[in-house]
Amino acid sequence: MNKVSSQVLIILLVLFSAVVQAEDLPDIIESGLEIYKEKGSGAAVEAWIKGGPMDGTGDFLPNASTLLEQIDGFFGEYQSRDVYKKNSLGPRSNVYLVTLNYTKGVLYAKFFTYKPEKGKEILQSFDFATEVDQVWPSFIVYGK
Repeated sequence: MNKVSSQVLIILLVLFSAVVQAEDLPDIIESGLEIYKEKGSGAAVEAWIKGGPMDGTGDFLPNASTLLEQIDGFFGEYQSRDVYKKNSLGPRSNVYLVTLNYTKGVLYAKFFTYKPEKGKEILQSFDFATEVDQVWPSFIVYGK
């Protein structure tokens, strides 16, 4: 293999690695999405809030799962997700902008995670909307 081919191969491997890493979500989000696909919105919301600040808050669970049930009725079955952006907000906090793909449309999601000193990463809050500018920053949607 010549020098140019080796350099191109290295560049492609680095770029591929970056794309794979951009698709990663923390377990708390990814497992909730898998549960959503298998068991529905109520079970997904329970998985997302477990161990976090919303755990044990009685009114949050029905509101969030009702919203996702309405989305299911409107857009059809949840199929997959795409990570648009991950942004570190400090050594223990991240925000993930994710699109949730359904049979007939897309739902825009924002997840804030927190890594306590001990234990796994938890979900601090999350938000969903069918209109992207209601949940993602406007400069991402429309530019600066």
